[in-house]
Formats: sequence, C-alpha cells, structure tokens
Amino acid sequence: MQIELNDAELVLQIASGNDREAEAELFRRTAPRIRLYGLRHLRDKHAGDDLT
Repeated sequence: MQIELNDAELVLQIASGNDREAEAELFRRTAPRIRLYGLRHLRDKHAGDDLT
C-alpha cells in the first residue's frame, strides 16, 4: 500500500535530502500549471515549454 503525499509533504521530503521520486512526483503534478502560466504570460509556446 502506497501513501500519497500532498504537495507540502512532497516539498518537505525533497528539502530533507536527495529524494528524486518526490521531485519527479511534484514536477508531474505542477508541470501542466507551470506550462499554462508560461503560455499565458510569455505568450510563446516555446518559452512556455522552456519554463516547464
């Protein structure tokens, strides 16, 4: 059974050391929102992709 951590718990897990799985999970969760933010504010698909 795997316990799913919330975003704040993932950040704490990442800050406590070298937890690549927590980093990957946080990126997976936030990447779409970060990309959308980039597209809206940078108004350029490539710049939005680069930001992500």
